[in-house]
This record gives sequence, structure tokens and C-alpha cells, in this order.
Amino acid sequence: MESNIVVKGSIDLASINDRTRPPRKSRAQRKKERLEREQKALDSKKLKEEKVKLLKKEAIDEKKNNHPLQRLMTTAKRKSADAYVPVR
Repeated sequence: MESNIVVKGSIDLASINDRTRPPRKSRAQRKKERLEREQKALDSKKLKEEKVKLLKKEAIDEKKNNHPLQRLMTTAKRKSADAYVPVR
């Protein structure tokens, strides 16, 4: 049997597989990435704290407005304002 395969070029597999891992990061690059992660974590923490603060404030305001005595006081204020007639 004769081989009719014609080889036009060759591939150097050693040079292709030379770099399968990414290059090592420098100290400055690692520090920069670490600072970015810390800043992102700090920003998200501040955002969460602001949300919690707002929700607590809303809950307190809601409790104040839904308190039975508060409702009585607001209706009493409305009645007294309606009963007030300016004197001329």
C-alpha cells in the first residue's frame, strides 16, 4: 500500500502548549484588584446600611401614624380646626 498523504508543513506542539496558564500577576496588579474588591464591598455595605436605615425610619413613622392615640389626636385636631370660626 502506498501512502498518498502529502505533508505541506508541520505544527510544533511544544510551542503551542507552552503557555496554558495565564502569566503571573505583579504585586501592583494584585494590590489594585484587592483594593477594587474592598471598595466594592464597602459600597455595597453602605448601600445596605442606608436601605436598613430607611426601612427602620419608615417602620417608626408607620407605627407613629397607626398608634390609636395618634389617630385620636389627629381627628381631634381636625375637629377643633373645623369648629374654629374667625371673629370679625
